[in-house]
Amino acid sequence: MIIFGIPIGGYIYLNQDVNTYNKAVEFWNKGEIKESVEVAEKIPEGSRQYKKAQKLIKVAEDHLLYNKAIALWNEGNYEEAVKIFESFTEESEYYKQAQSVLAKFVNSN
Repeated sequence: MIIFGIPIGGYIYLNQDVNTYNKAVEFWNKGEIKESVEVAEKIPEGSRQYKKAQKLIKVAEDHLLYNKAIALWNEGNYEEAVKIFESFTEESEYYKQAQSVLAKFVNSN
């Protein structure tokens, strides 16, 4: 039993973070972004899944921030929205979208 128990236990332990990451992606795909972040944050720093989880968290945070800026924009709170749009860096997947909105804002003023 010991001969089989150790490898099986190790396999289950190593795949726990894979399952956690997959659950975070599942939440993301359902549009449950906050839940996705909560699950991804459970992956420990030493895990092989940590970098992927951190990337998912960053994209999710940017997604939520972008949506907040759009909501502010639609409410007419342009100054607040512009501040948020300007906060996106080139590394963000939302950078080009934010720049596009900012260009429209500049052209309309």
